[in-house]
Formats: sequence, structure tokens, C-alpha cells
Amino acid sequence: MSITTPTSYQFIEFTFAGLSGTELVGGYLLRWSLQFDITNHDSVRASAEFINARLDIALEVDGQIRNLGTAVPEQPVWITSQPRSTKHSMLFDLPLTSRALESLEQLRAGSPPKFMFKLTGEVIEGEQRHTRSDSISATVSHEMWIEALQQMKFRSALVYETPFAIDPDETVKAAHKAMERANHFLYRGDYDEVVAKCRIAIEAVETHLPGSPSSPKKTWTKDERLVGIISQLKSYTQLAHHLDEIGAQTQFNRKEAIFVLTSTIGAIACIAEDLDSK
Repeated sequence: MSITTPTSYQFIEFTFAGLSGTELVGGYLLRWSLQFDITNHDSVRASAEFINARLDIALEVDGQIRNLGTAVPEQPVWITSQPRSTKHSMLFDLPLTSRALESLEQLRAGSPPKFMFKLTGEVIEGEQRHTRSDSISATVSHEMWIEALQQMKFRSALVYETPFAIDPDETVKAAHKAMERANHFLYRGDYDEVVAKCRIAIEAVETHLPGSPSSPKKTWTKDERLVGIISQLKSYTQLAHHLDEIGAQTQFNRKEAIFVLTSTIGAIACIAEDLDSK
């Protein structure tokens, strides 16, 4: 889309060029890159300038627009017309709280996010000075979005240290590989696959668990109760890729997937540590 001068001269065309992220204290920063194509300046016209730019950003979900906020330029915007056509890239920074980014992840629900950008600024041409704006939309690829999440270390707390022996049991290695895949699918927003991979991780090591105790539950020891918890966790994960009571595909949301992944990590860590001590 384009920014025009008060005399309808198409001064600037802009497009979405990329996205990156960085971690802030108590939050995150999304950095949006715009490409500016500045048209050549006709010597008959007065020179033109574009200043005081801001970028309003919104997420489009199922035809609805959810405003994220206003991104400010990394450096002051001051674009002037030139005798020849030129290109110029610029970063716009949008800070987000942990809660806001978590909500964004829930809204996109595993799909590549589509954003709406409204660029607004002041155009000066000769003695005239007017506010101009225009909008574009762009879909961010899965790969670019996941890379930005990783750059921001979003949800990195899920990657806990699991105590392994120097040469862990093959079943533990298989469980660890499945958990790595589960974490990958969490970044992608494929929550059903997160749960499915956690089931694989539990099944890889369940042979190391003793059978369920036959005594009354209220008399179970701590170890017996742990076996019971892991057994129930496996039962819960078995819903992935299965039909529910009315024949519909069972689906998991982000919070449920995080619960399953963190619980599975804890379960595998307990089993691996117990094997290492034997």
C-alpha cells in the first residue's frame, strides 16, 4: 500500500518484510520490519517528507480483528523524496506482556498468524502538512513465528533439566526424544500432537514402573501413589487422536497441552532418576 502527498503524489509504498523477537524484563518485544519503496521525485513538484510514523497492529482471527497495540519505530522516521527511486527498511517495536503473548498464542490456535498493519504519519509537501495512513495485511509463516517465539524465550521454562545417567537406558532416550518433539509441537501450536508425543514418552518407560497396587488407595505409599498418577496421566493422553463419546475428534487446547507436557517431564525425570540410582 502507499502513502500519498497532499497533492496526491504517490510518495511511498510499504510492505511487510519480516519479524523477530527479543526478551524484555517482565515481557517480550516483537520487532516488525517494513520495506519502504520511495518513488523518484519529480523536479516539478515540491520535495516531500514523511515523519512521526507509528504502526498500529492487529491480529485477524476468523474474520475478527483483535488489536495488539501500537508499535513505535526503532529510530525516528524521516523519509525524504529523492531524485531516484530508493528502498529503505525500518523496524517497529511492539512490547507485549506475558499475558498478552499467551492470549495471542491461544487465539492463533496453531495456525500461521495473520496481522493487519496500519501505518500513520505526517507528510510535508512544500507549505502543506497532512496526516496520512494506509493499511496492509500479511500472514507470518510458521517458521518465522516460531523463530520469533524462540528468540523471545517464550515458554522456555518448559524445557526443564531431566537428570539422565551418562549413558541412559534406551527407553529413557526414546522418552526424551518424544518430549523434544512434544515441545516442538507446542511452539507450532499443534496441541493434539503435544499430547500424543507425551503418551509415546510415557509408554517408552512404563515398563520400569511396578504394577498398580492392589491394596486400598488410602494405604498406598508415596511410590505407589506416583505410579497411580502416571497411570492416570497416560490414560488422559490416550484421548489424543481418539473419538469422544459422540464420535467427534478429541481436541486439546494450549493450557491442557502445557499441563500434559510439564506433568510428563516430571514423570520421566522421576523414572530416569530412579533408574540412575539403581
